[in-house]
Order: sequence, then structure tokens, then C-alpha cells
Amino acid sequence: LWGMSAAGLSPSAKDKREYDRMWSEKVNAFSQSGMAFSTGLLVYQQKVWRAFSSIWLASSGAQANALQRFWKTGSIAQENLLRASLSPIRNTAVANARRLGRSK
Repeated sequence: LWGMSAAGLSPSAKDKREYDRMWSEKVNAFSQSGMAFSTGLLVYQQKVWRAFSSIWLASSGAQANALQRFWKTGSIAQENLLRASLSPIRNTAVANARRLGRSK
């Protein structure tokens, strides 16, 4: 952002190319993130439903263990969903920072 503000109202051709590149990389990263979220959400729902149904199908004595597995499965699946969804954005941001740090 500092480079963008330093360029002022008339950025150089190099700056314009960099802005265009960053723009397309960000759009691509958010698209990948959306796809990862959609796919991950389906997997998450399946895992949670499977764990929930095990509570329903368990005998009364085994329901406490099934409930613990349900909460553990749900929290792990949520973490995996968030990690997969944010990974494309993070990877793009890190790559941009490295590239821009080298070009100085």
C-alpha cells in the first residue's frame, strides 16, 4: 500500500502492471477460497451429520461417548474448513509480500 500511495495520482507503467497483477491474483485467490469453502462445507456437513446420527443411534449408555465424539468431530471439521478456505488468500498474500520485498 505504501508504494501505491507514493505513486500518487499518476502511477508509472510498472506500477500499473503490478496493480493489475495484484488485482487478478486477489480475484483468483478469493475464487479459490470460495470453491474450497463450498467443497469443505459439504464435507463438514457430512461429518457432522454422521457424528450426530451416531448419537441418535447409540444406546442410552453410549450416548455420552457419542456426544463427545460429535463435539470433537464438529470442532475439528470447522477448523479444517476454515483452514482450507483461508489458505488460498494467505498463500497469495505471502507470495505478494515476498515478491514485492525482493523488487526493492
